[in-house]
Amino acid sequence: MKNKFLSFAAVSLLAMAGCRNDGDDAQIIDQVVHIYFQNAEGEDLLSKDAKPGFREVHLKDLGGIRDLVSLGNAKIARDDAGKYFAEYIAGAKRNLTDSLNPEQKFYRSEMLLELKKDSATDITRDTMIVLYEWTPRKFSVKSISYNRKCVFKKSGAEPNAFTIIK
Repeated sequence: MKNKFLSFAAVSLLAMAGCRNDGDDAQIIDQVVHIYFQNAEGEDLLSKDAKPGFREVHLKDLGGIRDLVSLGNAKIARDDAGKYFAEYIAGAKRNLTDSLNPEQKFYRSEMLLELKKDSATDITRDTMIVLYEWTPRKFSVKSISYNRKCVFKKSGAEPNAFTIIK
């Protein structure tokens, strides 16, 4: 009985070692988006000191089974230079737009952004479309349109960040 157990354990260890992966096959995920808001004078509109500024950025999905499904508030954070940005990580439905090539697929997410000021009734509504590219090695943002204007196109390894002038 003991020999059978040891034989089983040895075979199991060999099987696990044979299936071991050195990590080279891991898919890279690059989908975090940073949105900066400033006025024409360059004032940071997400700063608590900005008057009038935006106090929160609420996201709603426009591409799901039902429109306007709440994605919650974007996280407001600061970069190394001290500028505030709204961070979108994920949540909106990614709709497949092209899958002819099994090694490359394109997806589209469409969102409504509600930029809320101090007053509960003072809300600016904007739209954002994020196009993603999928390959077996990488899933990443390809381009971003804000209010139907292209504001970001991926080229290289730069962060997915852009500035909106309000």
